[in-house]
Amino acid sequence: MRSEFGRPVGDLGLVISTSIAAYGAIATVSGWLTARLGAGGVLLIAYMFVTAGVFTLLVAPSFVVFLAGTTLLSAGNGLLDPAINTYVARFHGVRTMNLLHTSFGLGATIGPIMMVRRLDRSGRWQAGYEPVLVFAVAMVAVMLATRRRWGVRASIADRERPSDVRLMAAASTMVGFAFAGGIEAATGQWAFSILVEDRDVAQGLAGAFVASFWGGLTLGRLFGAFWGGRFALGVIVRSSVVTVILGLGWLAFAPFMAPLGLPVAGAGMALIFPTLVIRAAARFGPAADTVIGWGFGAMSVGVAVLPYGLGRLAEVWDLGVVAPALVAIALMLAASIGIHREQPADRPGKTSNATEQHP
Repeated sequence: MRSEFGRPVGDLGLVISTSIAAYGAIATVSGWLTARLGAGGVLLIAYMFVTAGVFTLLVAPSFVVFLAGTTLLSAGNGLLDPAINTYVARFHGVRTMNLLHTSFGLGATIGPIMMVRRLDRSGRWQAGYEPVLVFAVAMVAVMLATRRRWGVRASIADRERPSDVRLMAAASTMVGFAFAGGIEAATGQWAFSILVEDRDVAQGLAGAFVASFWGGLTLGRLFGAFWGGRFALGVIVRSSVVTVILGLGWLAFAPFMAPLGLPVAGAGMALIFPTLVIRAAARFGPAADTVIGWGFGAMSVGVAVLPYGLGRLAEVWDLGVVAPALVAIALMLAASIGIHREQPADRPGKTSNATEQHP
């Protein structure tokens, strides 16, 4: 892409920053749109944005048009993620939520493989996006055919305005989303450098252990899909946070155990984000669309700020400060999501074992 558009490699930062900004801004208002259009309407618009974005990438004659395409694509994802997560949290429960997030892990694994193979065969970077366009068009067709089955928009009586939300609880939820997304992104991005440059692990072995972080995350979500409904949400959150702190603690303070801390931390991270979504749906009732949308916006901020902030810390001091900083952030995550006694919505039989129903 850089060669074709004649741009410096630093422009990747511009692509990433505009994408995160578009995702976060749209996610923040997704609840407002869902209350008026219903989940089916928002998902249809989301896939239209995704389709328009991918098509723009494929035909882009210049970097500016390409940047517009990535912005459209990110805006579509900013609508898609909160809408589908809120819908599943409200009407399907822990098992389906973890299957949803497991599918994200599978897609994140398949996507780069597909891109590299098609790039090798064709020599064109556009070839990697062609199957994505076909899939996006197919999803637009699916949503056109099924949008009425996703429920109707909320009535004025059922809609809770943001001013009615318990703002302190909502703020705590948003901070939890930001830390959960930021820790996951920062650990995935910095783990290889920590192992190779700070722990003297061979590059090939370090790469395998970084992969084990994502493998632990995917396997943990599969566990949640099949057995998560047996446990109270509070138990899931507390045990997950303790596991993350243990794994990152090994990475930071136990040189011989450092690589093994990654799969442990990944397994701990697996159920935190899905459970935060379900807790928010249970606790905020009619305002859940709004709060979860805010949460996804906050998550995009965490994904952007925490990895960058750790890089700045490494520049000021050295790379050895990154892993202990991850532990400190995990402790702040624990404080934000509340290591406290369970609320009624956190017990089995509420949202954790929700049966299929439709609004």
